[in-house]
This record gives sequence, C-alpha cells and structure tokens, in this order.
Amino acid sequence: MKIFKELIIIIGIFLAGEFIAGYLSVPFFGSVLGMFALVLLMFFKVFKESDLEQLTSFFDDNMSFFFIPPAIEIIKIFDIVRDNLWQILVIIFVTTILTFLVTYFSAALLMKLFYKDEDEKEGENNGSMA
Repeated sequence: MKIFKELIIIIGIFLAGEFIAGYLSVPFFGSVLGMFALVLLMFFKVFKESDLEQLTSFFDDNMSFFFIPPAIEIIKIFDIVRDNLWQILVIIFVTTILTFLVTYFSAALLMKLFYKDEDEKEGENNGSMA
C-alpha cells in the first residue's frame, strides 16, 4: 500500500510541475519543474528518502522495461537513421559523457547540502570525545 502513496506523491508533484509550466507560461518542461520541486521538498525535509524508497526502487529495478518502446521505434525507422548513423553515435557519446559529468557534480553538491547537518553534528561529537 505504501507504494501507492509514493506514486500519488510523485504524480502530484509531476502534475504541479505541469500546471506551473502550462498555466504560468514558464519556459521549462513540467517534468523538469516537478523534479526541481521534489528536490526542494526533500531539501526542506517535507519528504525523506524513505518516503519514496519503494517506488524509486521499483523504477530502478525495471528501468530496462521502459527502453523497449523507443528501441522498437528506432528499429522501425532504421532506414532513415542509417544515413546519419555516425553523427548520431557521436552525439550519443558526447551527451552521455556530459550527462555523466553533470549528474556526478549535481549529486555531489546535493549530498553536501543534504548531509551537511549530519557531518557537522558528527564533527562536534568527535571533537567532544577527545
């Protein structure tokens, strides 16, 4: 039952992002705004990691399933893709590296922000034990 609660939270945040993007003419995709809102809600401790753990684990465990429809579409239009295959592969390679780097630095920054309080408390505890 917890997974349905988590799904409602995620869908609600997604719909809020879509609402903001659609009705306020914000030049971002609603899903991006929704994920930004989720990060802010987690930063301000409205939600904890454990509040969304089952659903995110489900999506993580079944991620390959979500790539099947795009792969089938690429196979359908392979005659068009074949003419530009090298350009597409270079774009895929470069954007994969860029995505990896941006994800790495974003995660490192968010971990510093989220766990800053815990590190400070741990440092205070270690200092008082000496």
